[in-house]
Amino acid sequence: MDYEKLMLKIKNKYFPELKDVDVHVKPLWILNIWLLDLISFRPLMWIFNNNIYYNPSVIKKRKYNKKTLSAIFAHELAHIVQNNRRRLNWFQKIILILKEWESTIFDKKYISRIEKEADRIVIKKGLGKLLIETRKSEKDEKLGKIHRIMKKKYYSRVNRIYYSDKDLEKLVKKK
Repeated sequence: MDYEKLMLKIKNKYFPELKDVDVHVKPLWILNIWLLDLISFRPLMWIFNNNIYYNPSVIKKRKYNKKTLSAIFAHELAHIVQNNRRRLNWFQKIILILKEWESTIFDKKYISRIEKEADRIVIKKGLGKLLIETRKSEKDEKLGKIHRIMKKKYYSRVNRIYYSDKDLEKLVKKK
């Protein structure tokens, strides 16, 4: 599957505010480490300078389909919308990254606000149902014993940071 082409299709259809923003999808091969692959339960995606970096081995292992990847890319594009609202120069971006790293370690409410805002942007774009389907499909996935243990830990974090399924459904209905 051509990830760049899929992301551009979503960007062009649902994110007109990013029309003049050059966004690319790139593999981040350094994340292709045995231990990370063992414990990862979603494609580890990271945004920097309007690029979406992903762990290709996790996507391959999880066998994500086009719909699931569309929801994930929409969420990541929402983060780019958030970042571009700030209109920062390079120095300010570096300071912001350092503050965000520090906040993700010490202030869980901060990262939760960022993630929930990204989900609200996706819902406003009309992709909320796809987001809900993706979350549910990840939870229903059949995994081996070690992955079930790690999955439980992962979802306890997800439930603290992101909207619950019920809250997501309420937001989608409200839209």
